[in-house]
This record gives sequence, structure tokens and C-alpha cells, in this order.
Amino acid sequence: MSRLDALREFSPQPLRGDELRRLLTKIALRQGKIMREVGRLYGPKQLPRYRNIPNSREVFHSQNGIYTATHLFDSGGVADVFLAYGQGSTQPVIVKKLKAEHFRKPGFKERFIKEAEIQAKYKHKNILSPIDTCFNGADYFIVFPFIRGLSLADFVIELANEGGKLTASEAVTIVLLISGVLVALEDKGILHRDLKFDNFMLAPDEGRIILLDFGLAKETVGLTNLSLSAETFVNLDYLAPELVLSSSAVPNIQSEIFALGITLIKMFNPLLVRFKTEEEFVSWLQNPIVKISDDIPRSLCPLLEAMVACNPQQRFWSFRQVNVVCQHLLLKYADRG
Repeated sequence: MSRLDALREFSPQPLRGDELRRLLTKIALRQGKIMREVGRLYGPKQLPRYRNIPNSREVFHSQNGIYTATHLFDSGGVADVFLAYGQGSTQPVIVKKLKAEHFRKPGFKERFIKEAEIQAKYKHKNILSPIDTCFNGADYFIVFPFIRGLSLADFVIELANEGGKLTASEAVTIVLLISGVLVALEDKGILHRDLKFDNFMLAPDEGRIILLDFGLAKETVGLTNLSLSAETFVNLDYLAPELVLSSSAVPNIQSEIFALGITLIKMFNPLLVRFKTEEEFVSWLQNPIVKISDDIPRSLCPLLEAMVACNPQQRFWSFRQVNVVCQHLLLKYADRG
């Protein structure tokens, strides 16, 4: 049997009836346990996390309000992210501001605006919608509600620091929940193009996993140019090999599934850095095989092999397929108690 034929056999039907009800109960129990752990690690409910975050007093003006930053939350390749408060409000918000160094670079302003448009246009419980925007002159920023939570990366690392780790069933629960929102995006013809460990936030008060950072996202309907430009900030660890090996390859569902598979691997080896330099990545491309380490539970190997196969034709062909396979895996774990 060929590898592709085996993958096609590994494609069960969605659960229904009593099986589905039993699965939903198990998902709720595991999700509840994960969120309680996130809440415990995060700390007091009433305070945003200020650990090692620089102070800031930057002020942001939009037509709808004034926001005063208190802390610089994060600084990425494209934008700075601030914790801020609206005028007269005690509720914190997040302000994402395009870095001034990108104002004159082709496409950066347009991509930043598109990020806000996509998140505002497609309503989903696992996607944050902007509450305000400003795209005017020297001010390009997006305002989001502040949600208390930890990135999946921080959660797994902090759990490991205490000597803990995710179980196989908990990891599958997380992939199942993540793939749910990715199915919704796939159905709308949207590619996120930056799926990674840090872009999934576990929000204990909300009881949900939130997909972050739509800065590279594109609506694919009617588009022919989906390539990643040289100016795109992409973590090489998650980059599917075909996007580099073939000049005609463009991001698609298979490359997104590859990135989610690497995220699953990192749930069990959170400090894994597959490529410390670009030279290491180029060297790997000569023989692009993703090694599934001993840290990965054996029961997850078939799932992972169909997510991170270096030949895109040997990967799952949709997030709905990933979701259904995770349903059946989780039901097996449930049957084992």
C-alpha cells in the first residue's frame, strides 16, 4: 500500500449520535482541566501580567477614542503591541501599532489594514475582532480587547518548568479545538500563513483558544499571488519545505497543516528550535525529513506523519480531515478512561 493510500484510509467519518455526545463530554472535561491550569499559571484574575514588560506612556489617538499605553507587551518584526487603557476606562485593551520603519516599504501599510479587515469581517468565537482602528498619517494601529491568557508556547514551557507536561489526549484536544477555527477559515477561503506555537492563546476566563496575528493572512478567493515576499517575517521552523524548494509553490492548506503539525511536536518539546540559522534550514532542505522524537507519544505518530510529511501530497488535504481524525483519536483515549 502506498503512503498516500494509507493516508486515505486514515480518514474516518465525523462522529454522530452517542459517540459524538460522549466525545463532547470528554472534550469539555479536558478543556476545563487545561484552562484551570492556564489560570493557575497566569496568576491573579484582576491584573494583566506585567512580568518583565517595559513601561510605556505612548498615547494613541483615533476618531473614536484616546488610548494611553502602560506597558510594551511585545515587539515583533512588523509591529509593537501595547497594553493600554481607553480614556476614563479601567478595562485594559491591546494596541497593535505598525512600526514606523515599515511605513515606506511596499505593501506593509496595506497588509496591516487587511489584517484588521479580515478580523473584523469574519466573526468567530476563536478570533478577536478589533474594537477600534486608525490608519492615518503616522498612526497605524489596531485596538483589540484585552483577554487574560497565555500563549500555547508560554503555557507548555511554564508547565515544563514545574515538571509537568501535556498528556497525549490533552494535546489532541488542543489540536481539535484549533482545527475547528481553521476549518471555519478554510471554508471562507482564508489562509492564516503564520500558524505557530506563539499565535494560539489559551484564555481561561473565556474557556477558549484564540487564534492571533492575522498580519500575513490572505483571502484566497480570486487571488493568484499568494507567495511570501522577501520582506515577510516567517519562522523557519514552521515553513513547509515545498515553499522554498519550488519556485512555483505558494502557501496553501497543506503548508498550513505542516505548520500546525510542528506546533503539535513543540507541545512535547517546547524548547525545540529546529533551525538556529538560515544556513541550517538550507542544509535541511537537501534532505527534508521531520524527525518525530521520542518525546512524542507513539499513539500520535500516525497523526503527525500525516501532518508534517515533507511531500505535501502525503499530508492531510483539509483541516476538516485533521479535525475528524482528532475526534476519533480522542474517543479512543476516552474509551481507555
